[in-house]
Amino acid sequence: MSTSSDNLVSDQLAAQIDLAEARLAALRSCLDGAVDDGTRRRLEARATGISDRCTALRTTVRHADVIPIGTPTAVEDLAATLDTLEADLDAAIQNESSLSMAAADRQARAWRGRTDRLRVQAALGIMEMKDDLERLVRRLKHVRAAVLVELRDAAGDARGGVEELRADMEAVIGDVRRAVDRAVDAIAGPMP
Repeated sequence: MSTSSDNLVSDQLAAQIDLAEARLAALRSCLDGAVDDGTRRRLEARATGISDRCTALRTTVRHADVIPIGTPTAVEDLAATLDTLEADLDAAIQNESSLSMAAADRQARAWRGRTDRLRVQAALGIMEMKDDLERLVRRLKHVRAAVLVELRDAAGDARGGVEELRADMEAVIGDVRRAVDRAVDAIAGPMP
């Protein structure tokens, strides 16, 4: 991934965390006076846990050079947890079975939407990975072509060096033959 897409992902995750915190604030305002004390304490404890998760995820998103694996899923889980808390609050406020069914239906729709988003993210990830692999293959082909050119040049240089060495050796051998012929002539010299 490039740096600009990392920043885009960070910004998107931060926006999702902001939305979760806004939803949490709205839920907390509904708690006052709408439910009995025991239910309020129970739901407030869950809201505090969600708030702590928001803070931790915001810190991770802001301070990480690369978003750790699992952070986008954890941010998605925040929304699902808030959906559950909203459903529980709705059920506590309106203790009617029809509203409880509506809350359950709302939760099911939320999970279905989350599943669809995960499928889309997986498909986008596969496409991005395919693009990255295609770029690497193209780069490898260019490097291979450059290496082949260098090898051809090196082979040509080596061939030229061998031909020069061969010419030099033939010249040396010729000089040795002439020296041997002179030595034989000097030894055989004129016979008395």
